[in-house]
Amino acid sequence: MDHIITMTTEELTILLSSADFSDEARELIHNSIKPKGASELEAIFKTTVNQLRMKGIWDELQHQLGLNPINEDTMSFLEIYANSKYMVRATNGKKKAALIFHYVEDDTWLYHFVDDEIIHEFAFMKESEIPGSLADFYSFSFPEGNKERLSFNLTDKSFDLLSNPQKQKKVEKSFKGNQNEKESFEFFLDDLTAHNHQMENISVFSIGESRQLSLENLVFFFQAGKGVWLTEYEKEKEQPVNIQLADKEKWQEILEGVQTFSSQLIKAYNSVANSK
Repeated sequence: MDHIITMTTEELTILLSSADFSDEARELIHNSIKPKGASELEAIFKTTVNQLRMKGIWDELQHQLGLNPINEDTMSFLEIYANSKYMVRATNGKKKAALIFHYVEDDTWLYHFVDDEIIHEFAFMKESEIPGSLADFYSFSFPEGNKERLSFNLTDKSFDLLSNPQKQKKVEKSFKGNQNEKESFEFFLDDLTAHNHQMENISVFSIGESRQLSLENLVFFFQAGKGVWLTEYEKEKEQPVNIQLADKEKWQEILEGVQTFSSQLIKAYNSVANSK
């Protein structure tokens, strides 16, 4: 992995805005910076520009002349970041962090670690590093020798309701399954309650010409005492959301699946584009 740059959210926002990537800058302003008004935004701009000048990224004389103030290397990085057409995004509420992979070209991706919505670390990486980077990001532990098989299925609606503790009883009453599945469901609910009804997720997106995100794949999960509860979608079933307690091998399979799915998605889109 080749480190490129580390910067704050404010620095990234100012750079994107100045490089005419206004949509990306606007998203950061609304979702992360959230200024109380124009005067606060202007103050942030002035302070941040001084930070960028100290780092040698911003040329104030160029800015005063109405020219692009961003140095060449940083400008090249911003173009790669803002023009990526595919993205993998992983959440980690415990660490207050996010890990994002932006597709560059061939087997090269842009590693993007976000710490507490404040610090952004960027590096170039290979596609083969995706599973290991995700494993390190979560650092889940697994008990030795645990082969307990816990699994059950829910409808889409029931699964969506689980994020609301007040709807849990409703999901319990509507549950359908055999005795083993019912016991698995009860174990899951206990662990979900202990986890404050919060799940992490890894999502894969394609990005259109208008920079509109299209969700291509999504997996929810959280760590419990005996492994990781995770979801898989079985669209052919009446209750398509499978929830199972995964061991270390299954977790690794999921992470490798993220890499495989992303690679196949890109190849499929490229094949369609080349056929036109």
